[in-house]
Amino acid sequence: MPTDEEPTLTQTIKQEFEAIPFTQTSGNSHYASRDAEDLKRRNASVEAFLRDSNIEEPDIYPTKYDSGVIDDTIAKYEALLDILISQPKRSEEDEILIDRLIAKSGELFRYEELMHAVGSLAIDGFSRHRRIAGELSLEFIGGINQDSFDMLLGELTDLAEKSSQPYGKELLELVGSRPKPEGEVSKAELLDKTYEVLKQDLVNLYPGLNELLLEADTGPLSPEDAVPIFERLQEIADLDGEWRVRLTEGKAAETSGAKKEVTIGRNRSAFKSRRDAIAVGFHESVVHAGRSEGISLPGSLDFEEGLATRLQQIISGEHRTPGEQYYLSIGLQAGSDRDGVVRNYRQTFEILWRREALLMEQAGKEVDVKQAQVRAQRQIQRTRRGGAIDTRDAAYFLGAQKAARWLNSLVDIPVTERRHMLSLALTNRYDPTDPEQVAYIKRHA
Repeated sequence: MPTDEEPTLTQTIKQEFEAIPFTQTSGNSHYASRDAEDLKRRNASVEAFLRDSNIEEPDIYPTKYDSGVIDDTIAKYEALLDILISQPKRSEEDEILIDRLIAKSGELFRYEELMHAVGSLAIDGFSRHRRIAGELSLEFIGGINQDSFDMLLGELTDLAEKSSQPYGKELLELVGSRPKPEGEVSKAELLDKTYEVLKQDLVNLYPGLNELLLEADTGPLSPEDAVPIFERLQEIADLDGEWRVRLTEGKAAETSGAKKEVTIGRNRSAFKSRRDAIAVGFHESVVHAGRSEGISLPGSLDFEEGLATRLQQIISGEHRTPGEQYYLSIGLQAGSDRDGVVRNYRQTFEILWRREALLMEQAGKEVDVKQAQVRAQRQIQRTRRGGAIDTRDAAYFLGAQKAARWLNSLVDIPVTERRHMLSLALTNRYDPTDPEQVAYIKRHA
């Protein structure tokens, strides 16, 4: 029997797996710019795309790793998987680790295909490798639910039909007609009672949060001004002292459990208010960071993104349906509205910027076409990482739907039980709507 000083085979393999740089890097970060010069080149390519309608796609191909690193990582993953799979009697921990390795291998093979695409001299080889990369994302991360996509596209075409502006008619011409979904499909939203009840639960579970929320709600706040708020939320979440908050040159707030850090992009838009910064900080410094410290089960990405976004809404008081733009982008690229005939970057962009214009019109705002185009380009960039469909951000919509239903279901549960369930979900990376994962957490948490 192994002693405390002698790790089990599974523990040893897990340590080796988690020490590999590719494992430590989140799936979206594999496609970030390599350095400042690479970022400058990419930004120039995006600007050229926005200026010139003849350019089909900006240059956003992967540059982070060379082929030697990818080949070495593939060999390591395969060796670790072979050892685990060959075990005659596999434990629950073995199966969880196998699932994690398979999921990360999917990310790795996707990256490899995009590297092959960049290196392909023939046009048909270039397209084939990008198509395979997109298929790997659909297989390993998740695809599109046709009814949900049809519902969102139907809402968009209804909006376009109500507009008398040219961009409304143009959008309808680009999308074409599609029958309405036969079944009744509806979106899940947080109930007013859920906002009220769960906000009280959160301030109870995290002493110090209410004091932070009672401070004067000034704003807007720059990313630099938000750093102390994010740091305070890490203290409120009782994270270990290794966690930190730092600024980057990016445009988003992100969390890395492997590095124990939350980053805020200097180039992101200012937070609308202090309350907005607290809500985003709760999303990153409490939900994502807190869950990364506990038990981690594969297949819970969509719920985590949904939970973080919905609790952010409860803190801010905002009412909206998260992730619609990303879900539409992925579905349009995949050709979910035209029997799988895919769209390229430009074709998707031409639809989505008109959607943004219609939303401005619907809100009674002056329609700024340039701003609509910038927003649409960013949406596609997030859902086409490396030059092929990336379904990762579908989790924002799917997870938000799942999380809203789960959170709504909590409000009528006795307070002690409800707060216990909420606490487990905030300190362990699992999906509480999955009975098998719930059972595992009850046995081990």
